[in-house]
Amino acid sequence: MKKILITLLLGVFMGLQASALTHQEINQTKVPVIYEENHLLPMGFIHLAFRGGGSLSDKNQLGLAKLFAQVLNEGTKELGAVGFAQLLEQKAISLNVDTSTEDLQITLEFLKEYEDEAITRLKELLKSPNFTQNALEKVKTRMLAQLLQKESDFDYLAKLTLKQELFANTPLANAALGTKESLQKIKLDDLKQQFAKVFELNKLVVVLGGDLKVNQTLNRLNNALNFLPQGKAYEEPYFETSDKKSEKILYKDTEQAFVYFGAPFKIKDLKQDLAKSKVMMFVLGGGLALV
Repeated sequence: MKKILITLLLGVFMGLQASALTHQEINQTKVPVIYEENHLLPMGFIHLAFRGGGSLSDKNQLGLAKLFAQVLNEGTKELGAVGFAQLLEQKAISLNVDTSTEDLQITLEFLKEYEDEAITRLKELLKSPNFTQNALEKVKTRMLAQLLQKESDFDYLAKLTLKQELFANTPLANAALGTKESLQKIKLDDLKQQFAKVFELNKLVVVLGGDLKVNQTLNRLNNALNFLPQGKAYEEPYFETSDKKSEKILYKDTEQAFVYFGAPFKIKDLKQDLAKSKVMMFVLGGGLALV
C-alpha cells in the first residue's frame, strides 16, 4: 500500500513543473509570460490580463469597464451571443471576460486537442466584438437589475460606504457597477474608445497553464494578437488611505448590523511584506482583508 501511494505521489510531482517567466514578442512588443506546465490532464488555459482595463479607469463614466467586459461576453457581431456560445460549447471551450479594480481579464480554457480552435475563437472575438445596440441594451438591463439587487444587500452597502470614507475623492470610492444614471449614458462609441484604450500590447500580461507546448501556444497567441497596437505601458496609480477619524451610520430596514472599519496600512516592499500582512490578517481574524 505504501509503495502504491509513493508511486502515485511521484506521478503527481513529475506532472507538475514550477512556474517560469519568459517573454513573447508580439508586434515588436515584449509581452511578459508566466507559465506552469501540468501534464496530468489533457487540458490547458490561457489568461490574458490587460493592466488599466479595470474600474479604476472609469473616471466620470462609472461602470464602463464592467459593462465593456460584459458586452465582450456577448460573442461576435456576426454570430451574436447564442451562436458564438454554441460554437464554443461544441468543443468544450470556455471563454470569459471580466474585470477587477485594475485589470481586464480574458480567460480561455480548452481541451488540448482543441487549443488551436480555442485561440482562433479568441481572435474572432477581439477582431469583431458584438458592439451592437441590441447587445449594449441587453447588458445595461442586466447591470441595472444587479444595481437594484445591491440596494437591499446591506453587507455590500456597508463595504462600499467604508471605501467611500477611506478613499474619498478617488476612483477607489466608486462602485464598479456604476450608477443608474452613469450606465444609461454609455453609448456604443464609448465601447469602441474603451477597446482602443484597453487592448494595447504594452499593458498585457499572459499566464499559461496545463498540458501545453509553450512555444507552440505562444506562436498561436502571436498570430491571434499581433493586430493589436503597441500602446503605452501601464502606470500603476497610488492612492493614500485617509488617516482622519470618521464614522458613518446608514439606517436600513433590517434586523442585522454590518460593521466595517479600516485604517491606513502601508507596505513598502510588496515582495517582503505581503506574506507578513497575510499572517497578520490570519492572526487577527479570517474576516479581515486588505482593501
